[in-house]
Amino acid sequence: MRGRGRSNNRGSSNTSRGSNFNANGARSSTRNWDKPSPAGSEAAPKTSNSGALSKKGNKHDDLAGLQWLPSVSRSSGLEPNGDALRSFRTQEEYWKYIVEKIMDLELPERIASKHAADRQEKEGNAMILIRKLREGFVATNRKDEFAVQVVERSTHLALLYNSPKDIASSFGYLFDAYPATKTPTSKEPSSNTCQKAVGLLHFLHTLLDEYPSQRASYRLILPNSAHLPTGCPEWSVASEISSALRRNNWWTLDKLTSPQLLRERLTDKPWTAPDTDKDQDEMFDALPERALFHLMHELRLKVRGSAWPVLRSAYREVVDGPWLERSLMLGKQKEASVSELAEFMRAGVEKGEAGVKDTSGTRAWVLRRPA
Repeated sequence: MRGRGRSNNRGSSNTSRGSNFNANGARSSTRNWDKPSPAGSEAAPKTSNSGALSKKGNKHDDLAGLQWLPSVSRSSGLEPNGDALRSFRTQEEYWKYIVEKIMDLELPERIASKHAADRQEKEGNAMILIRKLREGFVATNRKDEFAVQVVERSTHLALLYNSPKDIASSFGYLFDAYPATKTPTSKEPSSNTCQKAVGLLHFLHTLLDEYPSQRASYRLILPNSAHLPTGCPEWSVASEISSALRRNNWWTLDKLTSPQLLRERLTDKPWTAPDTDKDQDEMFDALPERALFHLMHELRLKVRGSAWPVLRSAYREVVDGPWLERSLMLGKQKEASVSELAEFMRAGVEKGEAGVKDTSGTRAWVLRRPA
């Protein structure tokens, strides 16, 4: 009874307070509180130029929403837009968005920062976006010309950006997709010559991964290899490099891996591309050759690391000259004041692996045997 009386008093007090408020002439709310407010209505700015400001701050405002699309493998279809990348149309729009990110990295006039750490972070972010798109291709079993071309280009970028997980996944997708896209009447070079180019890049990547062993890479150049047909220029380059490595013929390897000779031997598409006025086409057309030269450079570094201890064990002293440059696969840079050999030997002297010999007019070094 006591509690009930207290409740009644509170109710009458509130009623009285409300009556006094309305009686004072205060304006009552005209909003219908039972009707939900539209999304974002309260957060929207009242200025008329708010849309223009947002677009001014984001050059690609129409594609900005694609940044937050979840990957197919992690969304399980439960998140909002979790299955968006299963749509072929969304996949194509997403690739356009990725291309803008890549152009910001590759076109000199669009590079915002030259710091190595900043660039490495942006390269990693670009590869994450490409990985999401590739997962969409796999989830929908898409193996048409568009998907194959996208993965080919992403393979070149993965090699240049040194992204091992993307390299392996891209090669696996392509070798599975090439038979599905093979058309005997096709006049496009992507079905045949691009497959050979990817086969050569795959061989070099495998060779670098297992060096100094050649067991896995040697199987890729056997006569029954599906990715490097016997007799094509790409197969000849791969087989001759493999032979020179087995024989430790560094002079021959220095010649085989030189950009000048590679340009003379690999003259078909995609190694050579027609001139174009579009920055995007020019950028992507240059990727196969850039990826090839990058792998050749990495191979020369690995072989040089093996050749240098052999030279130190076999010779007491060496003299600057073409023989030493070829043995270490080093060449003089055009319009450079210091040759690569001089830089390499200077580093060897600092490490205690060699010493400068006093001679008149000739640069020579005394070599110290490996421990």
